[in-house]
Amino acid sequence: MSIALIPIITSAGIAAVFNATNNGVEAMITEIALGDSGWSPDNTAGTLQNEMRRLAISGERISDNQIHLSAIEDGITEYWVREVGFYLADGTLLAIWSDPVNALSFKSSDVDLLLSFDLVLDTLPASSVNIDGTAGFNLPAATAQKRGLIHLADIPEAKAGADQVKAMTPATTKSAIDDRIATQGHVNAGASATHFVTPSKMRFGFLANFAGPSGGYIVFPAWLGGLIIQFGKNSTTGFQTFSFPITYPNYVGSLVASPIQATGQGEACNATIIDNSQFQLISWEVNGLTNIQNIIYWISIGF
Repeated sequence: MSIALIPIITSAGIAAVFNATNNGVEAMITEIALGDSGWSPDNTAGTLQNEMRRLAISGERISDNQIHLSAIEDGITEYWVREVGFYLADGTLLAIWSDPVNALSFKSSDVDLLLSFDLVLDTLPASSVNIDGTAGFNLPAATAQKRGLIHLADIPEAKAGADQVKAMTPATTKSAIDDRIATQGHVNAGASATHFVTPSKMRFGFLANFAGPSGGYIVFPAWLGGLIIQFGKNSTTGFQTFSFPITYPNYVGSLVASPIQATGQGEACNATIIDNSQFQLISWEVNGLTNIQNIIYWISIGF
């Protein structure tokens, strides 16, 4: 998180910026100083009251009167940061911040302190001050055990899923997940071992109807071979032709029928496939070899 500071601009700092501007150059901030004394500085300040560390900086100008800069305090001395000074390349204290009551941060002996400032310089001419970050710093890379800098993966790297160091943003994570969702073509082919199937893709192609009074059907999707099972019951006397609940698009593989044993006289039946949409049933009494009216259950398989 960046800390927005509106420091006191020193008289010496104004003079240094004025001289640099007259010479056609920018005044360059090169260092910041940290101290542990809390006080109320004014524009006559030339140093911190109790400087603890002078640090190299890194940063950039983000508007005509605002500069973003960062530094890392990696020493082993513990102290409360209560004063901050911003130094120009010629050693002049350009600006200073301090507060007699509130500390800015705490430097622990075993933890590096990363400081990031948005320095507002509204009282100076626009674009008159910049950052010389040539003496910048390097932060350690983040690990599973230690905080640090991270490198973000791009979308191809996120989709590849091979890099074990780079981090992923929500956008790259979504792209990687979307890339692994199987298409209907993947599901139908049944060959991919790296995609996952959503419920809608799995459900696509399944059809079923069990509500008809004389029968129903189950249609399996293409990725299960497109198998169709139809079934029903029909009342018949002699030879009668019936329609399947739905027409088989390719082929009727089998048709099996069974009569209800209503009279106990040895009822029998036969089922014959006519074409992909029709079949014929006949029911008779075995003892008398006569056609009778009966209810016949049947089931067929095709695709």
